Amino acid sequence: MKHILPQLLKYGRVIRGYLGLHAQSAPLPSRLAREFALTQKTGVEIQAVEDFSPAAEAGLDEGDLILSLGEQPVTSVDDLHKLLTSLPVGVPASIIFVRNERRIERLVMPKEWPNPWAK
Repeated sequence: MKHILPQLLKYGRVIRGYLGLHAQSAPLPSRLAREFALTQKTGVEIQAVEDFSPAAEAGLDEGDLILSLGEQPVTSVDDLHKLLTSLPVGVPASIIFVRNERRIERLVMPKEWPNPWAK
């Protein structure tokens, strides 16, 4: 709520970041948690990446397990949504994920959530 109220006062609406991916919360294998010295037990597994989206531009792919965004841990889809509401749109953010048992860090630039009713 602390991130939403200033947006409502300033813009009259909530500006939410968009990555263009579909995901679900998933357990982090304990072996990988130990290897990367992580305290979190879950992450967000990408199920699909939309073409030409910020996620696609950052090189994210189906099966990647997101661990953090904007230097904040991501343990659930709810965490990801909250971060996309609080991070500035159009500003690159660090995203850390696991792919094929490798920890990878890239930059992703959230865009504003597409409004299908906008003219």
